[in-house]
Amino acid sequence: MTKVLLVEPIHESGVTILRQAGLEPVVSPSTDTDTLAELVRDDVFGIIVRTSLLAGKVLEAGKDLKIIGRHGIGYNNIDLAAADKRNIVIANVPDANAYSVVEYVLTAIMMVSRKFLDGDKALRSGKLIQPGASLPGLVKKFNLGGSELPGRCVGVIGLGKIGSQVAEMAASFLRMDVLAYDPYKKEAPPGARMVSDIREIYRSADFVTLHTPATQETENMIDAAVLDEMKTTAILINAGRGELVDEQALAAALKQGKIAGAVLDVFWQEPPSITNPLFSAPNVLLTPHIAGATDDAVERLAIGSARAVADYYQGKKPANIINPQVWERLTKRSQGE
Repeated sequence: MTKVLLVEPIHESGVTILRQAGLEPVVSPSTDTDTLAELVRDDVFGIIVRTSLLAGKVLEAGKDLKIIGRHGIGYNNIDLAAADKRNIVIANVPDANAYSVVEYVLTAIMMVSRKFLDGDKALRSGKLIQPGASLPGLVKKFNLGGSELPGRCVGVIGLGKIGSQVAEMAASFLRMDVLAYDPYKKEAPPGARMVSDIREIYRSADFVTLHTPATQETENMIDAAVLDEMKTTAILINAGRGELVDEQALAAALKQGKIAGAVLDVFWQEPPSITNPLFSAPNVLLTPHIAGATDDAVERLAIGSARAVADYYQGKKPANIINPQVWERLTKRSQGE
């Protein structure tokens, strides 16, 4: 039976779609390149991959490989040149986990603003057990009450599906002042104000949240110089791409008190090493790439990526092809042009 290689397990709903199409899902025991290259050699029609590296060596080994289903939206983990050379179609699932990421960012803003983690730590350490003192009094003494969000400023960098929803909901739901920046967009989301100079966000925002793709232009866009421009009370949130932030510079800025804190869900190396400088930096909340990984989103991603592979296998055009030139070449070839 023709196989689909799952670089990692996917939700059973996706597996069901593949089997109903007459395909046999095979889960790789490892995400390393050599293992994938060996498994893709025999009768593998498609691959479904999350964020693991899909190197050219893997694509070149798959003599029957026709399609890659990206279990998500970004595709910088896939060797696009090798896919183009081999006429391998790549299809992603652009919107399935958008709301989950939006929810994560808004939750991060609220948790940091209300100092949930500081309060939890103070309670567990016994710091708030003081005879003759009330909890409200100790909350005031140790500055654990936090701040309300209406009127505070959030800067949203990148106005794709996720960034636009973050901006709109921060304005409508949290009643925050919202600055938005995207060099490719002209109109701001409802409730937000567009800025033409990204430095206005760095100088003005109480929260800066990143929602741009990882490109040569955006790599390490948050570096030491940018961190020096930000308010000392500012919080940086990155649930986009790890490559956007210079981790060494951010760790140094946190240790030196140049900004007040950070919430990071993505890293340059994933999983991050325990020697990552951010692990020893103060006032930083680190989460393991969970922003778009709610149970609901994971099922939608599995369905979307599996449907793309199944559709192609059944002679249909997959949705959300990210290398349309390959599809066009294949279509012309099949029509004898």
